[in-house]
Amino acid sequence: MDNQVIDNILISMKFRFKNQEITQKIYDSLVLESKYDPNERAKTTITLEETSLIINIDAKDSVSARAASNSFLKWVNLSEQILDFVEDVTET
Repeated sequence: MDNQVIDNILISMKFRFKNQEITQKIYDSLVLESKYDPNERAKTTITLEETSLIINIDAKDSVSARAASNSFLKWVNLSEQILDFVEDVTET
């Protein structure tokens, strides 16, 4: 008997950036990660809408949903920090 209460968990995250160039660079850095899931417990799609990046996660359980969302949140944050650093360095 299967006691699983949750069939799947859907998470949608939308990030807005200063301009389309930054959004495209962050998209490019994350899109490969969305195609890789070693255990196929979470599927991720990433789309661009002008200056917004939309990440949708469809996970089979709460552990996978949390892991995938935390990973993408960290990767978006890291990508933005790197772009800010590069911008600061090139301005000086």
